[in-house]
Amino acid sequence: MLLGVPSWFVGAAVGLLLVSITNAQEGPRSPSNSQPLQAPQTAYDVNDIEELFVEGERPRGEDMNILEMERVYRWKDTAARSFKTGQYEKAFPQLSVLARMGFKDAQARLSYIYLHGLGGQQKSNMEALGWLGVAATGETRPAYRNMFKQMMGEIPSEHREMVDAHVQSYRDKYGSEELGITCARSRTGHISKFVCRYTAEAQEIFIWRNLYAFFRGTEGA
Repeated sequence: MLLGVPSWFVGAAVGLLLVSITNAQEGPRSPSNSQPLQAPQTAYDVNDIEELFVEGERPRGEDMNILEMERVYRWKDTAARSFKTGQYEKAFPQLSVLARMGFKDAQARLSYIYLHGLGGQQKSNMEALGWLGVAATGETRPAYRNMFKQMMGEIPSEHREMVDAHVQSYRDKYGSEELGITCARSRTGHISKFVCRYTAEAQEIFIWRNLYAFFRGTEGA
């Protein structure tokens, strides 16, 4: 029982979360104009970023170039595949890093792992609520918001203040907007997409497109 939440409700909520995150759509790749860029001097990997978090630092979009952002997007793809194929032990460290970077699908998937104690992790209802709470705020998938609202509605009144404070602490620390991530929903016909990408990416693409056009122009001069 989740702080008084009936087991039948948790089961139904988990089913909804599994459906929503299994059907998650990954974002589009960056334009081909970013290909001729020089390789970045800093080669981030998951272990590097985990160390940054331990030291209290946070890699943000404005501190990365396009190639470094693309590397993070590839981690998203890898983590999504691991989760969808039930490789929760492999997915957990990847999702933990991505969730702390502000990516909402990773936050919701991490919530699911904690709720069920998957991938060798100990069950933690408070961790599950904290991560789902931050995934449900702002521009997000309706399924995340609706399920979080339903689950919070089942919290006994005597525990509500404590849970609210716990969720707010996650939102303050790991909210997408605070970490330079922009999320958006779109629909093309019957296909809906939800994408979270670095806010600074658009500016980076604009700069490199103009540089690319400039040098192409000077070649023909």
